[in-house]
Amino acid sequence: MTASRTKRSSPAGGFAFTVDRVLPAAPEVLFATLTEARRIAAWSRHAGTVPAVIGGTMEMFDGWVKGVVLAYAPGSHAAFTWLPNDWPAGSQASIVTYRLTRVPGGTRLSIHQSGFPDSVRSTSHRTGWAQFVLDPLAEYLSTHHS
Repeated sequence: MTASRTKRSSPAGGFAFTVDRVLPAAPEVLFATLTEARRIAAWSRHAGTVPAVIGGTMEMFDGWVKGVVLAYAPGSHAAFTWLPNDWPAGSQASIVTYRLTRVPGGTRLSIHQSGFPDSVRSTSHRTGWAQFVLDPLAEYLSTHHS
């Protein structure tokens, strides 16, 4: 089950949300599955990587989204900017943060994304995280434990 919260992040504009799901893997395994190119390709069926270098360029979904790594702590958390190539020219990147917490049965993955200019993009991405990330991750991890 995915929990979700949406809020307006600041009076000046911008929307944010958090989605949470418990996944059947240790935090270290889940972190590697979210960041290593080989594993990303296995669960998402698209090329992607989140390099272990602050300032490195991350890509997901065959380059549909690109960003810059802001934080990288294996087994704990990662953060990066997120800018899809179909957003209007001049759009500001949003910020994605993964937080991993060991819980009975696996790891709680909390994905927080902030900096959306409107509720339409925020809602679309909140739905997309479940459909294109959390559901495929759960399926992959149920059969691949390392």
